[in-house]
Amino acid sequence: TILKNYYKEEKIIKTNGYIIAEGTNPICLLAHMDTVFDHQPRELLYDKEKNVLWSPYGAGFDDKIGLWLIIKILSKGYKPSIILTIGEELGGIGAKQLIKDIPECPFKDCRALIQLDRANEKDSVYYNCDNKDFEKYINSFGFETKQGTFTDIGFIAPTWKIAAVNLSIGYVDEHTVNERVYLNWSEETLIKVCEILNKAEDILIGL
Repeated sequence: TILKNYYKEEKIIKTNGYIIAEGTNPICLLAHMDTVFDHQPRELLYDKEKNVLWSPYGAGFDDKIGLWLIIKILSKGYKPSIILTIGEELGGIGAKQLIKDIPECPFKDCRALIQLDRANEKDSVYYNCDNKDFEKYINSFGFETKQGTFTDIGFIAPTWKIAAVNLSIGYVDEHTVNERVYLNWSEETLIKVCEILNKAEDILIGL
């Protein structure tokens, strides 16, 4: 996997349901490797003026953009812990396997889970995290609290007892052939997540 370019092999665990890698930054980033489409897009179209990307056949930006952002973050020299799952679109299969296999957080000094898997521009979704201090801290970077149904952190965070948030990564109309990604929004989230990683020590253990 591409993670081998950034992490020692002994720090990576790979199964049929998930891949995890332990980093040195006390934040863990998450994305899922599956999409609702069972094919790769045959064509990608790009509007240079609006900086928007789409495909008439469905692109699966949910959650390919999350994976792309994680790769961009790693390429900038950051080394958060990483969780990549399969089966999120089928009810969180990989996340459920992860917490069954590893019921306690395996990452030393992990202070928060940040999933990169949310539509729109500035959403932050906390599900059942219910931690107002953490919510206020994350939103101080320019995000706004919204409601969501579920994603992988909805299973992992309460089991590992770690604060968690799902952040917007720029796509809209997910799960349809009208799905598109506003790359300016994606880049804004990239900048904000890097700021959070820079200030990770500000997040108190146990939030």
